[in-house]
Amino acid sequence: MGPLLLTVGAVLSVVVAAAGIFFAYSYHRYHAVPLVARPCSGDHASVEVGGFRLHVRELGTENGGVPIVVLHGGPGHSLLSFRDGLDFLGEKRRVLLYDQRGSGLSEVKPGVDAYSAQALVEELDEIRRTVLHADTIDVIAHSAGGALAQQYLIEHSAHVRRLVLVGSTSANNNMSHSLVWRVLGPGLYATAMGLPPADPVQADAWFQSDQVASDSHRLFDPDDLSPVTDTGPITFATWFAVSQSLAGDDRAAQLRTLPTPTLVLYGEADSPYTGARAAERIAGTLPAATAVCVPRSGHWPFLENRPEFQRVVGTFLAPEA
Repeated sequence: MGPLLLTVGAVLSVVVAAAGIFFAYSYHRYHAVPLVARPCSGDHASVEVGGFRLHVRELGTENGGVPIVVLHGGPGHSLLSFRDGLDFLGEKRRVLLYDQRGSGLSEVKPGVDAYSAQALVEELDEIRRTVLHADTIDVIAHSAGGALAQQYLIEHSAHVRRLVLVGSTSANNNMSHSLVWRVLGPGLYATAMGLPPADPVQADAWFQSDQVASDSHRLFDPDDLSPVTDTGPITFATWFAVSQSLAGDDRAAQLRTLPTPTLVLYGEADSPYTGARAAERIAGTLPAATAVCVPRSGHWPFLENRPEFQRVVGTFLAPEA
């Protein structure tokens, strides 16, 4: 059975690779989804950062101390995914949540060159400087937002007092081989998801529907879909462009030199991609990091187990430097 299994495995690998190449060609040739101009909208405030109008939500604006900046995941998702799960922080601290450029309810401009991890790192630092007017911030980042937070830490560690990573990916979004992901990435995505509609509005709806279906498997209670529904608009083209830009070096060598106190939280029911395995790897890289499991939760512990999340995060962020 050994040789037979090896043969079957080899055949399956070839089939998957061939499908990936076919879908990659199909995406690049026929199904690339453009970014279409869209103004900033929403019920909250907006600020001008880096030439984009960003949708923001602020809490505790009268509070002093080190402000907290919150990074949503995706990429391409929205601050609305947090619901009111982080509102407790506004009782004592100033907190700013925002939709990254081209994401959620923030402004979208055509052209993919403006949507990269580096651009989002620069966007965050401009928020720190020109919106918050703060020398130092605490950063809370969820999911793929954790990749941005780690890259921000590498470039601006002097301005980060404490870092909280929640269900975080690695700094390269777990995509080590840049050429493979940038060339064949569309094929690999499409092998699992199918090809997106070429129309941007339809592509966003298609992608959002797929996200809700796949996210249900990352919940502690898969029958309760409330954490993954009504989480704000998702822009597929932004997700795709920023995801591609994250591929490459995991930046571990640089992260090992940074002594910033870091809390790496993960839900017990989260996937290996952003759960225990990922958290232990990140915590093992950052010299002052601790990985903590939030029981009875999956990828959204700030909604699935609010009391424990608030206790752990509140304690970690309480001391003022």
